[in-house]
Amino acid sequence: EALSSGLYPDKRHVIREFVQNAFDTLNEWGRLSGEQLLKPIEIRIQKPSVFIADQGVGMNEIQAQQFRYLGYSSKDGKENVGFRGIGKDSGLAVAEKIVVSTSRAGVPVRYTIVIDAENMLEDSASGRNPPLEEILEKHTRVTSASEDKESHYTFVELHNIRKDAHILFNTDALKDYLRRNCPVPFDPAFRHADEITARLKAYVPTFSAVEINLDGENLYKPFSSNYTGPEYEPTFSSDDEGAPLIAYCWYCGHIDKGQF
Repeated sequence: EALSSGLYPDKRHVIREFVQNAFDTLNEWGRLSGEQLLKPIEIRIQKPSVFIADQGVGMNEIQAQQFRYLGYSSKDGKENVGFRGIGKDSGLAVAEKIVVSTSRAGVPVRYTIVIDAENMLEDSASGRNPPLEEILEKHTRVTSASEDKESHYTFVELHNIRKDAHILFNTDALKDYLRRNCPVPFDPAFRHADEITARLKAYVPTFSAVEINLDGENLYKPFSSNYTGPEYEPTFSSDDEGAPLIAYCWYCGHIDKGQF
């Protein structure tokens, strides 16, 4: 019940969950493969569904089976950026069914996970109070098929978006939200983009940005070029010499005085 209503008053948070899960698996692929240029996260709005796809490391059989279980995660909180940490379960808040197709690099199998969210929620609200394990066993399934060994991806379909989540079909509103809330690159037109990106990579070892393509348009952080050169403010855990860096921020003054 909490997942289907209370945790996501803004239904766009659900897309953010899946996007940041994709961001994490893309970065894992980058670490494993050594690839520097990661493929964009692809989002497509095709009523009645929303699709999110990445070419990250993908899932093997054990991970695909674990995906069925609510709340399970093997992520490292220090390296991953998942929003609320329960991204794979967030689809219950917006869709009648969640369909995930995935293949892990080096594994010649595609796994398809289906979560029947509508019937799962109806069953849990029936008053019978069935055990969670019973609900999951009844309303989720995993199947497999052959796949190219070199393929690696995760494709998510949020099938049949519910009426209270139709803001997800508002392309402009979703683009604006993702630009502001997801780890996308700076707009190439922002003249300080390269300098700031280089500084962040130098001082924040886990810094990364991945392009999102929504219905054919690449999304970037919405900064214009009406700014003076950037300033930087490192924050350390204490004033002691050699204290570890805990935050690194940047800011630009606006060409009109008094604005940042």
